[in-house]
Amino acid sequence: MTSHECLIKHCRSLLLFLCHVPSSTDSRMLCCMAKSPATRCQVSRTVFSLSTCSDLMGTDFARGVLYLMTMVTFLGNLIVICVRCCTCKFRSACSVLVLNLALADWLMSLYLGTVLAADVYYRGEYAQYDSSWRHGKYCQAAGTMFLLSSEVSVMTLALIAVERLTALLWRGVTWGNTASVFLCSLIWVAAAWQAILPSLPMSYFQGFFSHTSLCLPLHLTEPGLPGWEYSTFLYLGVTGCSLLVVVMAYTGFSILVCCYRKELSTGGEDRKVLRQMAVVVSADVCTWLPVIVVHICALSGTLVLQTEHET
Repeated sequence: MTSHECLIKHCRSLLLFLCHVPSSTDSRMLCCMAKSPATRCQVSRTVFSLSTCSDLMGTDFARGVLYLMTMVTFLGNLIVICVRCCTCKFRSACSVLVLNLALADWLMSLYLGTVLAADVYYRGEYAQYDSSWRHGKYCQAAGTMFLLSSEVSVMTLALIAVERLTALLWRGVTWGNTASVFLCSLIWVAAAWQAILPSLPMSYFQGFFSHTSLCLPLHLTEPGLPGWEYSTFLYLGVTGCSLLVVVMAYTGFSILVCCYRKELSTGGEDRKVLRQMAVVVSADVCTWLPVIVVHICALSGTLVLQTEHET
């Protein structure tokens, strides 16, 4: 028996003894550890979690959605990357930006794959390894990949929206591939710094990615958790501003196409771009607006989501 298994056995024995009398705790995983018919352990607060005592992904539906998202994100973006690289389709700035977006979204599949692998590895006994998973290096790496992918993705979408608007306003004037590559490089550098910073050994970022079993850096739990100001800066500042840029650029593009369609007529090309931008903007808004709204509600105290974990 290893030292880790021995520690778990002694902790479980202690929990069994304590839970023979009516007791409560604010951590559901402690109740999960006390496996006994005589146990009357109750969680003292309402919790929000996808995890159960036995599995990281608590339901088959959640596991199926995660698996589907992982496969679609991985294969779909990999196909886009391979096709564009093999056919050398870099004829415009927009093509470079689309490739950059595919790279960012493909990175998200690695995050999803890491969580999926952890769910398979801890299947049936997740409660025993909950703390070691959330505070371990793999969860931290997964959270870093999520943060890097999401920030690069949303900033690239904002850049695509601005590029399409400027291409409509100034016909014949393009950014050029060199300028596009330079801007994409700046995005990656800025996003990498934002994602790696919470992993540095600083007391302010203690447990930054360990508040949920999914290793998400979204601080939607009780106020005062370490790093909540930084999380607010990322998702209300960077993400919120990028979303605003996308919506404003699309609105400007729509007004120009609808009000000056005769002057800007190019055989329906502008309307085609308008439809494409509508899809991009809709997906962007549907993805990030709920996160921003919930974040604002959590900060204002009108909504508090609590997890079953203690940091």
